[in-house]
Amino acid sequence: MQKKIALLTVVLLEILLIATFDGRLFSRAKDQTRYSIGVDKRIELLSAVQIFTSWREKGIWRYDYPYKQDMKNYFQQYSNHEAVIICEELISHGFSYDAPVGLMFYLSSPPELEIVVPFSGYLISRAGNVKILEDFVNALRDFYVVSNFDGFWQSHHDFYNDVEERASRNIDLSGTVQKLENYFGTQQHEYHVILAPVFWGNYGPRVKVNGSYDVFSVLCPMSIAENVPIFMGALFHEFAHSFVNPITEEFRGEFKDPERLYEPIEAVMSNMAYGNWETMINEHIIRAIEIIVYNEPQEIANQEQIGFIYIRPLINCLSKYNSSYESFQEFYPNIVDFFNNLAENQRPFIETPLGIAVTLTAIAVISTIVTFIFYKKGKIHPSSNTFFLISLNHKCIQ
Repeated sequence: MQKKIALLTVVLLEILLIATFDGRLFSRAKDQTRYSIGVDKRIELLSAVQIFTSWREKGIWRYDYPYKQDMKNYFQQYSNHEAVIICEELISHGFSYDAPVGLMFYLSSPPELEIVVPFSGYLISRAGNVKILEDFVNALRDFYVVSNFDGFWQSHHDFYNDVEERASRNIDLSGTVQKLENYFGTQQHEYHVILAPVFWGNYGPRVKVNGSYDVFSVLCPMSIAENVPIFMGALFHEFAHSFVNPITEEFRGEFKDPERLYEPIEAVMSNMAYGNWETMINEHIIRAIEIIVYNEPQEIANQEQIGFIYIRPLINCLSKYNSSYESFQEFYPNIVDFFNNLAENQRPFIETPLGIAVTLTAIAVISTIVTFIFYKKGKIHPSSNTFFLISLNHKCIQ
């Protein structure tokens, strides 16, 4: 009897150990499906089309290196394919930057390229209508087959492996996700880093899945070393769009006169492809959060210099976001109030030829100082019209 009990105990212990081990394997497998870093066949297919459009001047890696040259040489005979023609037409309608990149994640892997998620209103509005998107997808399917894209993909398999291995060493994906989820107080469904060897620019598309998102950080190379693209950085920023943008969209109707904030920096924002007030606000928020999370106060001046003139007071607003709020979404009305108060109390702006926005007050102060200097040097007389301007400036300052 004692032997049977002992044997039963051993068996139960083995079952427990196996269950524990399997549970760890399951947990690890689950984590691996939530995170990934790799080259994506859909994005490379898009690159093979875009490289023959006018987009090569803006969104394709500027300098030749073997992989880019291989792509150009391999697909050159298909440079007039319908997919290239439709892609060019879409670009002319403003379907560029993030839009075509985002489109690819609504599709299954090639060659099927099935539309697995209905196109969002955002994509349709950027394209002009849904039909041209469907035509483009059909053309991409044909391009994949007739060009033997799979042959190109297979011939560069070792290259992709090398790129992915190097990127995995340089990118802290799980650590970045932890920072994001800790800050925003919410989780997304999956996180994928997509390495785009011939892109020039980073993107953060997302696809809604059961109330949360599959989010993507599509990265261009930081540099080319020994003919291999090196990928680093920009991860937090691109993933953060999937946390911030949907909330801004939800509260869109609560913003009052946001165009007033956009107008003085419209030129510099447009040059960075931030073509409307909503995008400008999202960029301000995400850049401010990056500074807070990574504790980089020295970056504030850099952001102001390139045009994000509201970032300093915004960081002060965000400093009130603490554990008393369950999530960033609960705090977001404070951000709406911040921008509304800023728009209401903002003095008029004039944009200088250099694209730097300054207030009329600042202009008044500067012109007063200049006038006084000229007066002290005896180059103007107190009875001149210039002193009328000083008086007018003084009223502006008050």
